[in-house]
Amino acid sequence: IIPIENGHIEKSVIGNEIEVAKYLGISPDVVYERVQMLTRRDEIGRTGVFIRKKIHSNEPIEEIIIRELEKRGIKL
Repeated sequence: IIPIENGHIEKSVIGNEIEVAKYLGISPDVVYERVQMLTRRDEIGRTGVFIRKKIHSNEPIEEIIIRELEKRGIKL
């Protein structure tokens, strides 16, 4: 997404990695790595631990996370 005066222009990063790197002022290697990682995520899905839990809006999220970790034997 490239901001312009009256909105924005959308261009694919794929195939424009070097241009994107120059625009962002970063190494093209970083752009290639991100494209590879995000493309892989689309193909195989996200990885990690997911917990489905209903919480009340007045509960501090930090306490809930700590409690859930401790239930699983993980200490911070």
